Amino acid sequence: MFLVFIKKYKTEIIIFFSVFIVYSFFTILKIANNLTIEGLSADYYLQIAENLSKSFLFSLDGISPTALRMPGYPLFLAVIFSIFKNWWAALFIQHIIACASAVILYLISKEWLNRFWAIAVSLIWAFEPYAIDISSQFFTEPIYILFILIATFIFIKYRYRNQKYFIPLMALMLAILTHIRPTSLFLPMIFAIAIIYSNNKIKKTLFQLSAMFLIYAALLFPWSLRNYLSFGSWQLSSDNASSIYITASQFEASQKGFENSPAEVPKESGLPKFKESGQLNKTSETIIKSANIILSDPLDFTAFYFKHLIIDSSSSSWWGSLGNLIKATSGQTNYHEKAKNAILNFEIKNIAQFSPKEIAAAMIMVSGTIFWISIFLFSILGVYALFKKSDTNTKPPIILISGIIIYLISTSNMAGGDMIRYRFQASPFIIMFAVSGIFFCLKNKK
Repeated sequence: MFLVFIKKYKTEIIIFFSVFIVYSFFTILKIANNLTIEGLSADYYLQIAENLSKSFLFSLDGISPTALRMPGYPLFLAVIFSIFKNWWAALFIQHIIACASAVILYLISKEWLNRFWAIAVSLIWAFEPYAIDISSQFFTEPIYILFILIATFIFIKYRYRNQKYFIPLMALMLAILTHIRPTSLFLPMIFAIAIIYSNNKIKKTLFQLSAMFLIYAALLFPWSLRNYLSFGSWQLSSDNASSIYITASQFEASQKGFENSPAEVPKESGLPKFKESGQLNKTSETIIKSANIILSDPLDFTAFYFKHLIIDSSSSSWWGSLGNLIKATSGQTNYHEKAKNAILNFEIKNIAQFSPKEIAAAMIMVSGTIFWISIFLFSILGVYALFKKSDTNTKPPIILISGIIIYLISTSNMAGGDMIRYRFQASPFIIMFAVSGIFFCLKNKK
């Protein structure tokens, strides 16, 4: 029985353990060099999780409740800490999650690609430097990606089969995603569009959509009720409001000649500073402030937003990520921003002033940007190629995945600043479409 299982799922097992070995190797090195906890978000998650495991209180300070983060990821960390009494165990469980994500991505890719190209999709995504790096940090992305892939897989495999379980499973996955990241609140709308496209029967479609939204709302209600009892507001999180405000304030900063975020601009800019309080009673005020900034010049804001969306989405994470991995192995890095700019601007004289290591590091950064620009271009071609050759049964998943990519990148960019991290949650699908585009080009060349 065991040998039959191995023979049947040989490819999936190889993908799983290949990813696990590579991720674990770098995580052990990073733990040894204390390079795993980076940024405020990680601190927030760990503080909340620690308080949850000790006193069952969803709080940053252990006294007052907070709505700054959704409960999904802190609860995940708290359960692991309660069992293993060690934060590092969570990182290795995140590796198992990443391995499972790589396998599910392979299975999804097989819907349109042959075995070789489906493996390529899985491994290109899994071994992209940022994927390796973020798996050993305390961020929501690894667990979020697992559930967005499961939701997509359920849609592909079960929308015409097992109708009894299809809608409840979809609603459960979408609720879990929203409990992990509040930006997923309207993600069910993308799935609703795909369900409408899948069905010809109006009554059946209406029943499915009604059931999905009712179950989804019911699963979110307990957290919403908790916030109402704690803060007098039914909203899920204060995080969305703060993200919108940060983006609006970045626009205002650029209008005044400052490119940094409001928290970093010089005092003379006169811009307000924003501190995430996690208190929902400030949310309405924050949204009103953001709306006033955006509506003061909506056309310029739209141009600003999409400019950063395009530029930041194609930025390279390669040196930041490889830098962390190199620090874990050798304890030093040699990246220099000016060296990168000199290379991009073909300033030969300026390049000469940098050391070979600095130039090599800058070249890696530039190569990563070229890689992601190419990935985006090929992904557009991939969507076209897949849609063109698809039949009525396979078009809805393509519509769904395209919608997910647009939704995740557009809404996550509202968090401002760390766009590379927010692009990552859509990257499995982007890479799948890109590999499809490359496959299409090679096939037509023959």
